[in-house]
Amino acid sequence: MKVLLRPILILDEPGETSLFDRVQRGGDHTLLDAFETVFGRDARIALMNGLATRTGVQDISVGHENYPVFFIPGENGADLQASPGGSIEAHTNMKTLMDQMASAAKKNREEGIASTYGEWSILSFADKAQNVVVGAPINRTRFRASFPDVLSQLEADLWRYRRTGQFPRLRDRNAAACLVDFAFEVKRFNKRDTYRGGDIEERLVGNRAKFMILRARQFFDDICQALSAFGVADTDLPELDIRAILSQLNVRTALDARPDATREDASFVIASLRTPEFASALKKYGI
Repeated sequence: MKVLLRPILILDEPGETSLFDRVQRGGDHTLLDAFETVFGRDARIALMNGLATRTGVQDISVGHENYPVFFIPGENGADLQASPGGSIEAHTNMKTLMDQMASAAKKNREEGIASTYGEWSILSFADKAQNVVVGAPINRTRFRASFPDVLSQLEADLWRYRRTGQFPRLRDRNAAACLVDFAFEVKRFNKRDTYRGGDIEERLVGNRAKFMILRARQFFDDICQALSAFGVADTDLPELDIRAILSQLNVRTALDARPDATREDASFVIASLRTPEFASALKKYGI
């Protein structure tokens, strides 16, 4: 129901209305196809049957804290007041769940962990005869769930690292392009009939290696700072491995931009991190 009724934004379309409202208006079946892909054919059929049944029925809204009361046609033209009867077992189970979640949330707060998303509310009813619903408890308990904020790329990487030990990936197109250039310049420099002189090596090879090393160190320091902010002890912070950080760069996109390279050159580019030229720069600018 949250998928159907929650407002959604579709690119190049105005407004933010729910999937239910968009489908109800008819027209493009792209949303229905996507819904079926995720939830299955049976769910699509049930949705369409529900829409067909709902056609021509006046909307009924329930107040924020009001117990739902409906009026239906009765005998001799009179109205009959009807309220849904609650299950005693459901009420008991909800009360038990509320106690468990409250206890868990309190423990999480004491340990500095984010508490359960959502809030509880209890609505009490008058015990007058006209307000009594047969079989329903005196108190009505509700739990309103809220969606957690979407993690940023950095937050997701840190979350993954703390649970799997996989160091975050450096997503830097400039660094990836620089690594590709570095690999090809090293290859050309090793042909002595092409390059001669230490100044040329420094400008075309050394400066590229320096840029990548300093960028990797900056990224490593940023990750360690973020981990410390999340409460990770200094003794538990990862060790600096510049080659490992640079080897995770997405060089395939950078290779696509070079007319003299192919995607098969990716392994050759990563291997350039083991060349003497990179080792010399790493010793000079690295740890």
